Amino acid sequence: MIDPIIDARLRSEARLLMLIRRESSGFPFADRSEAIICYQCNSEYDPRCGDPLDSYTLGTVNCSFQPRLEHLSHLEPTLCRKISQKVYGKERVVRSCGYITDAEKDNGECLMRSGTHDVRAVYCSCTGDLCNSVESLRTPSLLPLASLLTAVLATPSLLLSCPIVPSRISFSAA
Repeated sequence: MIDPIIDARLRSEARLLMLIRRESSGFPFADRSEAIICYQCNSEYDPRCGDPLDSYTLGTVNCSFQPRLEHLSHLEPTLCRKISQKVYGKERVVRSCGYITDAEKDNGECLMRSGTHDVRAVYCSCTGDLCNSVESLRTPSLLPLASLLTAVLATPSLLLSCPIVPSRISFSAA
C-alpha cells in the first residue's frame, strides 16, 4: 500500500505536470485525464513481479511521467494493465501503464487469448491506482456454470431421496 502523503504528493505533481503540458501545447482543453499510478515490472527480469506480487518491495510509476509510445503519442496513459502469459511452457507476468481504454472490459473480466504452440495470454485492465497488483483482476467466472451443473446433477438425487407417499383418499358411501 502506498503512503497517503506520498500518494497525494505524486498526484499533485502529476496534475501540475499535466497542467503545464496542456497550457504549453496551445490546447487548454485538450487533455482532461487524471494521473494514474501503476506497478510496472516484468517477472521475466524481476521475480517479485509474478503472482503473488511482492508489492512492498516493488516500485510504482506515475504513468503521466512515462515516455510516450511512438505509435500512440497522441494518447495519455489512463489505466493500469496486467498481462499473464505462458509462452512455450514459461509463465510470465507483465504489469504496466495502459493507453487504450475499453469501457466494456476495463475494471471488468479479463480477456483470454490462446494461440498455437503452447501460447496463452490473459489481459486485464483497470482504472484505479495500483489496481494491477492483484493476482487475478477478474477472470471469467465459471461459478454460474458450476451452479447450474450442480443443480442439474443434484435434482434427480433429491427427487429420489424424498419419498412420495400417496395420500389415501377414501370415498364413503352416503
